[in-house]
Amino acid sequence: MDVHKNSIARFSCYRDVLSRFKSYNVSWIYSGQIASAVGTTAAQVRKDFSLFKVAGKRKSGYEIDTLIDAINRIIGKNKKTNAILVYANESLGNALYDGYFSQDPTIHIAARFTATPSIPVQSENEKFSPVYPVTSLVGYITEHAIRYGIIAIPDASAQKIIDMMIIAGIKGLLCITAAELKSPKNCTVRSINPLRELEAVMYFTKHHS
Repeated sequence: MDVHKNSIARFSCYRDVLSRFKSYNVSWIYSGQIASAVGTTAAQVRKDFSLFKVAGKRKSGYEIDTLIDAINRIIGKNKKTNAILVYANESLGNALYDGYFSQDPTIHIAARFTATPSIPVQSENEKFSPVYPVTSLVGYITEHAIRYGIIAIPDASAQKIIDMMIIAGIKGLLCITAAELKSPKNCTVRSINPLRELEAVMYFTKHHS
């Protein structure tokens, strides 16, 4: 199915809304309710759902379970995915792992890699995913056929590590960094620059107040 990449963020938001309503024992929902919850229009919601070939009913709306299953299939959340996490700052790395990725049953952080030599390296017998030095990165990716990675390194050294990851076989990367990055076309890279995101928040807050 051909889904525009700009729609993926909306699909994820839709799924969160649907899951919340499902937790209230609600089985059906209207496009207007979803639109109100995510800040879009009912027409946009219906257009997006038409990509799944899921039609609503005039009196009862959309069946929540059907929509959740469809969205999960589209964005690959219907099966477990292995990924690795690379970070320079232990606090940031732990916050990402504990606060986000360890909470999602469909995303398995198989290993973490630290670029800071002073951080003690955990063994594979640890309760959580093991932590290795970044020097082990290429070998691990190759041996375990890892295809997805998350990197949280704020400075220019991120580019070198990304190059290593891609050479080793990584095909999809989420980068949390302020550095300007380059990547080949055969690797999907999404970068989040916290400073730029905050500037955008400041702009829209100023002009909407």
